[in-house]
Amino acid sequence: MHPRSLPFLVIADSRGTISEFPELGMAGMSNGRILRPKLTDLIPLPAGSELFTLPGRQPVGWESRGNEPALLAEHPFQEGEGVQAVAAFMAPAHTAVLTAAYQELKQAPLLPLFAYTAVGWGEGRFWVAGFRCDQDQRQDADQFDQARIDLLTRRKLQQHQNNRLVQHLGQCCLGYGCPAARNFFLGRWEAPLPSSPDCNARCLGCISEQPSGCCPSTQQRITFVPTVAELSEIAISHLTTAPRPIVSFGQGCEGEPLLQGELLAATISRVRSHTDLGTINLNSNASLPGQLQLLAEAGLDSIRVSLNSAREQ
Repeated sequence: MHPRSLPFLVIADSRGTISEFPELGMAGMSNGRILRPKLTDLIPLPAGSELFTLPGRQPVGWESRGNEPALLAEHPFQEGEGVQAVAAFMAPAHTAVLTAAYQELKQAPLLPLFAYTAVGWGEGRFWVAGFRCDQDQRQDADQFDQARIDLLTRRKLQQHQNNRLVQHLGQCCLGYGCPAARNFFLGRWEAPLPSSPDCNARCLGCISEQPSGCCPSTQQRITFVPTVAELSEIAISHLTTAPRPIVSFGQGCEGEPLLQGELLAATISRVRSHTDLGTINLNSNASLPGQLQLLAEAGLDSIRVSLNSAREQ
């Protein structure tokens, strides 16, 4: 589903109140260039998405008469009021085509590391420049009942007071709304097994640890190394009871799991000595082939490799 015409620019005042500005169309940005979105690149804002104001950033829209971008430096409906750009953070399983278009003011604050997608308003709804990249519904907003999540999470936290990893995942679930952690406490699909406080990469887009003075990370990295018992307690229970069960090392709240390769291999061996059900997965930068071999021999089923570098080698 796409809009029939270019949606309007969306703006916010200093208090964060959002409104549309019909005199300008929405614009997007790609690699520093401001563009008019193609109608075929726009989809309704997915359920479970969020809208963010961008402090210290003035919105840029699209002027239809001149067919060019136009800066909005003041709030058009509130005399003397500043104006902020607005972006969308789309729900999981979606990929942005264009980021929000804005002009940054001097001394604008650094922003947390989210995907700030271009958003507009038209035909009674918000539209974003993006597309659905994964048809699996395991992280869709309509799959989560918050009251049930709260109940089951607090119940499991009470039952596993001595398992530090379960307690950590409780914060991921209730504090950060992590879909994988929520699914773990709901007893279904893919459950996370974070294990490594350390990393051997320095990705500029790391969401769990940033250098002092840089942009804030979006979540707290795990601060301890869980034991084989703590990891396998979660994995065995999940794989033997959950529908379509997967357990995954390598989460957004940790560093590189291969740095704990021997721990992971021992965990996999213990889990597979109890059950052959489900999938044991690893999300990794695949930087340590010897450790990967160790995990494969222990019974690792799958691996998702992320390559975050602009350098060819």
